[in-house]
Amino acid sequence: MLAQLTFYKNQIYGREAEALSDLAGRVGAKAVKGFDQISGTVVAESQLVPAGTNFKGEVFLTASNSALTPTMTLNGNTIKVDAATGRGILDFKANARESEYDKDGQVKRKFTATIKYKDGGEEKEVEVPYEYTVVKPTIQVGLNAVSALYLNCANNLKIDVPTLGAAYRPTFTVSGGKSIPGASTGDVVIVPDQRSVKVAVASGGANIGSVDFAARQVPIPNFKLQINGKDYDDKQGLTSAPSSVSLTLVVDEDFRRGYPDDARFFVTKGEVQLARGRTAVRRIPISGRTRNVDLSQIRAIAKKGDRIVVEVQEITRYNFENQPQPITFVDRRTMSIN
Repeated sequence: MLAQLTFYKNQIYGREAEALSDLAGRVGAKAVKGFDQISGTVVAESQLVPAGTNFKGEVFLTASNSALTPTMTLNGNTIKVDAATGRGILDFKANARESEYDKDGQVKRKFTATIKYKDGGEEKEVEVPYEYTVVKPTIQVGLNAVSALYLNCANNLKIDVPTLGAAYRPTFTVSGGKSIPGASTGDVVIVPDQRSVKVAVASGGANIGSVDFAARQVPIPNFKLQINGKDYDDKQGLTSAPSSVSLTLVVDEDFRRGYPDDARFFVTKGEVQLARGRTAVRRIPISGRTRNVDLSQIRAIAKKGDRIVVEVQEITRYNFENQPQPITFVDRRTMSIN
């Protein structure tokens, strides 16, 4: 019986030793065995990191063990360690100054991560150096199929930085005009008020770069007279004075198609005269937005040989915000009554 009890006692001590050994391993009191060398490793999502985006990766012991609970630092600052995997999480913004980029738009960066762990009660430390490359983002601009912006017009731009991908959260600062946010990411309306325009692009608070544009005046429309919806023919003249005349401004087709909300032109200042010899028999002033002029006063007194002279002194374009943009415009047309 005594021998049997002794056997059971030894079995219990054996199980106790196994349990204590397991618990010691879990708290790091047991030495790490089975590894000749323990080193740290950095794994990044990419070694090419566009400026303005975050460097993302992991730093960890290549011989990691569930018994270890390492602490990790990056350049002296503590970083988060995943309790389940023992891996440190690297997540910081990569930046570079314009002057640092080489001819290929790249600049090398280095950092050193430090891993501290306990091996059999002894604290050990591993330094992990790492090098990555910051890439200068490329700004791509899509613009209404024209090569320049138009002054005081809604120039719809699509400004994209493909290398940023889903991290692209742009803001735009305009010198020489103003910007209006568009409906989608990268969409922006630029309204220049100067001939030179600079659009600075940032993403998530980090400066990306800028794009320079030249802004030009809108195309001046052609002026013509119409009677009853038909162009006045200088060769045929008029058989009698009409009841009205239309002051038609023919807008450049490319501009009208690309900027429909900015292509509204009106004659806003001028005069219509009934001329007889060298004398102006009747004058009808033109002021404000005018498309048609009532000629009933002239029609009542006009005679054969008289002339109807239309003089335009100003036209006005109304832009997308319905703001008037006066344009100096001088033209003189004569209609002869045969």
